[in-house]
Amino acid sequence: RLNFIFMQNIIIFFIKKNMSTPDFSTLKQVDGSLMQISSGYSGIWGVNSKNEIFYRNGISSKKNEGIDWLQIDGALKDISSGEYGVWGVNSNDEIFCRKGITNVIPQGTNWEKIEGRLMQISSGIFGVWGVNSSNHLYFREGLNYLNPTGSNWTQIDSGFKYISVGKCGVWGISPLNEIFFRNNVTYLTPKGNGWTKIEGTLNQISSGEYGIWGINENDEILYRKGISKYNLKGKCWEKVTGNLKYISNGIFGTWGLCKEGLIYLKVE
Repeated sequence: RLNFIFMQNIIIFFIKKNMSTPDFSTLKQVDGSLMQISSGYSGIWGVNSKNEIFYRNGISSKKNEGIDWLQIDGALKDISSGEYGVWGVNSNDEIFCRKGITNVIPQGTNWEKIEGRLMQISSGIFGVWGVNSSNHLYFREGLNYLNPTGSNWTQIDSGFKYISVGKCGVWGISPLNEIFFRNNVTYLTPKGNGWTKIEGTLNQISSGEYGIWGINENDEILYRKGISKYNLKGKCWEKVTGNLKYISNGIFGTWGLCKEGLIYLKVE
């Protein structure tokens, strides 16, 4: 796992990259159609309206949109690519973790079923979190490189329909679309404690590589300004040009989906 010094370097790098509002006016359409997408440490993954699973092949610094989509075995309605691997949930809220991911086989080899039920899941630098159909929020205990699927689920709180975990911390959305930031989340205390309510409302949120992105009920894109090592909650939301239904920011860029399922990549 990352040591504390490396974590500090990540945070400093993130802050430098987060100094100004990004320009989302130029979008590159990528082939395919998806209903949900995840841009994270374990690559670009997505699921379509039939719950089919796809991994994006050929992403590199010279070709950030990749080459094509590789269909993966199984069926999921929600998927998350992060530092703790690729996790997903199916239409029955069953939980799965992708096994066998290596540099040689980045798409992995098979799915392992994990105990429990969740309707949405997020894998990030501060662990694996998820919410169930009763809006209860859970944290996966015991995750490490020797035990990549962890040991058990601990309920953290209730009253959440969506959770996102990334280098900008843990952010959640309530059934009323209220926004919450998890206090005191660190590498040593990844569960944190307590919440700070953030102004505004969102349908979906992404705690990403270099910032916090959100989509509101009008499919407008919002970006959180003012995030720094002294103020991880940021200062305000700024509307960004464009409209999307879903957004995901990660180490491989900011990817978005429109309401028809068309796939877009923010041009850096």
